[in-house]
Formats: sequence, structure tokens, C-alpha cells
Amino acid sequence: NIPPKRFMEWDMLSDIDQSYAVDKLEYSQNTWNNPGSNSVEEWSFHDLYDSEVEGALGLGLDSEAWDCHINHYYGYWWSELVEKGIDRYYSVLGWDEDKWDNGTSPAETEGMEWDDMSEEQREAAEQVCFFRELWNGLPIPQWDV
Repeated sequence: NIPPKRFMEWDMLSDIDQSYAVDKLEYSQNTWNNPGSNSVEEWSFHDLYDSEVEGALGLGLDSEAWDCHINHYYGYWWSELVEKGIDRYYSVLGWDEDKWDNGTSPAETEGMEWDDMSEEQREAAEQVCFFRELWNGLPIPQWDV
């Protein structure tokens, strides 16, 4: 399930939710409306500070929701992806252990638009909680919802 609050436009959030986002997770209106632009999103849930965990939970994002929908498991080592059975999806997207852990080169799908990927690649991306608008890096106000 897609976490509803995280993908709402900033102006649609309640004052309390905006407070969690700003005070605990250091979002701004701009970084909120542009998923992937806040550095906190680079961290897996278990690497967040206590105050960040409080903010995530306040916004309805538990560890599973955070790691998949916000971090897309980028904060994991390849061995952790293997343990969770997620490595197979990233393999379809062109990643391997060396590229993932060492950043030796980007996967072939990095920088590709959603519609340029194969159906198998799009299905793999969906398994790690991407969808067209998110994958393509569109700001939330431009999403067709």
C-alpha cells in the first residue's frame, strides 16, 4: 500500500503533519513535493535517528513503508537485499553486488524513463515501490492522481 500522506502535496498536509515533516525530518515544501530530494531519504529506517523515526512514524511510515516507498532499499547493502529477497528485483533493473555496494557503475535503468523500460523492468521497479511518476522524478503537483 502506498503511504497516503507522503505522496500528498505539501499544501494538503495538516499542520501537525507539516510539523513532523519539518521538525523531525527536515523537509521543506520543496523537498516534500520532490520525492528523493531530501537527504534523509537516503537512509534506511534502522539508520534513522530517534527524532527522525518519531517523524516517520508520526506520518504513518513504519519501517516497511519507509524502506520501500521512501528509501527504496537504497540504504541497504546488497547482502541485506539478498536476505530480504529483494536483490532479484534490482538485478532485473541492472544492479549487481559490485555496482550496488561499491558504486562502480550505474545500472542500465538509471536515468531511463518509465516508459523506456521493459515490462519486466517496470514490474521489478514496482516491487521496490516505484511507480511511473516517482521513477520519472516528477514533482508531486505534476502527478496524475
